[in-house]
Amino acid sequence: MKKQIALIFFLIIILTVVISGCQETKSVKSEEKKKVFLESSIVALKESELIFNKDGNKIVSAEAKYLFRNLLNEQVNLEIWVEFYDKNDNLLFTGGPKNINLLPLYTEQNFLGANSIEYSGDKAELVDHVVIIANRKN
Repeated sequence: MKKQIALIFFLIIILTVVISGCQETKSVKSEEKKKVFLESSIVALKESELIFNKDGNKIVSAEAKYLFRNLLNEQVNLEIWVEFYDKNDNLLFTGGPKNINLLPLYTEQNFLGANSIEYSGDKAELVDHVVIIANRKN
């Protein structure tokens, strides 16, 4: 009898774990990360977001936020540009430059003013994806 109760208890625990892993999730952030691309051999993206700011139901601006990880074993001064594209890959706007100084192999931890570029033009509602361009500043 004790073996049967232990077996039933064990099956209930296993079933609970399996069912809890099957919950549907809707994460806007993970979908938006797919819409942020990086062109650089100096840094990698630690984190990125494409945020749409609304006034009521109308999108009034699109903002690209990014955190970098320095891939080089040397201090690097970056010049950052962000290109905003529509779903047909038509360039809508190029924002920048922003400047960031990264220590050797350093990973940024917090979003600061230099970690975002915003497009608030009349075609902001058409933005589909962005390309972040990070080059060494001369």
